[in-house]
Amino acid sequence: MKKSFLLVALLLLAFSVSMGVTRGRMEPIGLGFYPEIFVFEAVPNEIHKGGTATLEWESRGAAGLVLEARTENADASRAEIVAELPAKGHLDVHPSESTVYSLKCDTVMGLKCGNAELRLEVK
Repeated sequence: MKKSFLLVALLLLAFSVSMGVTRGRMEPIGLGFYPEIFVFEAVPNEIHKGGTATLEWESRGAAGLVLEARTENADASRAEIVAELPAKGHLDVHPSESTVYSLKCDTVMGLKCGNAELRLEVK
């Protein structure tokens, strides 16, 4: 009986350890409780007219990302929208005037996370 108990205890311990190791290597994708955008930047954050900047972002727990671009003097109805962006990525942009970029995310359950916003200055 004592040997059976020790064998069961060792098997449970081995199973628990293997699950912990496996779970430790997984990255959360799409079903996080707190979706967030934790990197959103323009490199460089100031360009000359006709120049190029790269928007870079990284998020976790989001099912999808949407990028909205609008010039400072335009109303929201004239915004340019890029949908279905990956959780981590980059996009080259060539604005002809200073532009505000908003990055928004949501989860498969429809929960929204805070928007990230930046302004790319065009001189």
